[in-house]
Amino acid sequence: MPDDLRLHPPRMAGQNTTTVAGPEDGKRRHGLRRLLRGALGLGLIALAGFFLHDRFYRLEAAHAVMAGAPMVLRAPLGGVLEAPAGPAPRIGDILPAGTPFAILRNPRVDDSRRAELMAQLATAEAERIALDHRAAHAAAELAEADRHAALFQQTRTATLRARLAEVESAALAAEARLQEAEQALRRSQSLHATGNAPAAALDQATRAAAVARAERQAAVERRAVLMAELEAAGQGVFASEAATDRSATQQFRDRLRAAAAELEAQRLEREARLAALRAQLQEEAGRLERLRQAELSLPVAARLLHLAARPGEQVLPGQEVAVLAECGRPEVTAAVEAHVFRGLRLGQAARFRPAGEDAALPGEVAALRAEPGRAEGGLPRFEVLVRLSPESGHAAACESGRLGRLSF
Repeated sequence: MPDDLRLHPPRMAGQNTTTVAGPEDGKRRHGLRRLLRGALGLGLIALAGFFLHDRFYRLEAAHAVMAGAPMVLRAPLGGVLEAPAGPAPRIGDILPAGTPFAILRNPRVDDSRRAELMAQLATAEAERIALDHRAAHAAAELAEADRHAALFQQTRTATLRARLAEVESAALAAEARLQEAEQALRRSQSLHATGNAPAAALDQATRAAAVARAERQAAVERRAVLMAELEAAGQGVFASEAATDRSATQQFRDRLRAAAAELEAQRLEREARLAALRAQLQEEAGRLERLRQAELSLPVAARLLHLAARPGEQVLPGQEVAVLAECGRPEVTAAVEAHVFRGLRLGQAARFRPAGEDAALPGEVAALRAEPGRAEGGLPRFEVLVRLSPESGHAAACESGRLGRLSF
């Protein structure tokens, strides 16, 4: 029998035959197993790296709480707390901006300063009235002194004019006597030259001419003096040898004018003092009004969280009245791990995703706090405060708390 027939007998119908694998198939299966083991190892490494990154390198906080920025209403003055008109606010109510919250009244305000200012004002008013009376009396006396001074000036001027006319007449007479003396002198000189007149007659005529010239010169000088006095008198100056340049009436008028100027200065000083006292009194009245009553109103929309004082209670200046959450300033607070805390800095950008929402709200890190011994085991507790952007306009800021995830 041939060898090929012994090695490969003929197949019967329905008979299963098994093919013996060669060396190439074993190598192929071995390479596939190695590839699968490598892929599995890489997957495990990637999974471990993801968990390590998420645990140690990803900066986020899973349990973050969003609420409005805390706002404390304090009493600006001491007094009795009263509720404003209308329904009283309750814990949890959202109050719009400008809502009257409480009224403070203090009926036991010390107004002694106001009474003192009113007394000073009354005294200054009385002094001003007295000065007005004195000024009016001085003005009447000054008017009378002006009339007497004008009358004296007119009289003095008329007297000087009369004396000037008299001096001018005397000057004319002196001029006539001088002409007569000069004519007599010329005749005596002619007669003495011809020997018809003695020397004594010539000397007498010469002396008479000299005396006439002196008399005329004296009259001219007296006329010039009177002309100067008349011109000065027209300007109110009376110059003479026997008196001063101011008459007694004028001196009295000068004293009255000085007194009137002094009274006017005192009146202006009293007016300034009155104005200052009125301003102080008005300011004191406003201060007392502010101390007697003050209204507490909300500057912004906020949610009422806590009432520290009730209507009818006596509060002190600066005492806490209520605690609210400001709706327009949402803040997020979260406790973070130490490695997250170390990776943060003030002003760093952050995003808060409220639970159940897809949109994330932008913000920035506003505060980093580390409180020693607060966490378990005495380890420090690390907290971060993120102030969200006011443009986000998220209504949940007025809620008492909203959970979410904070990422940096």
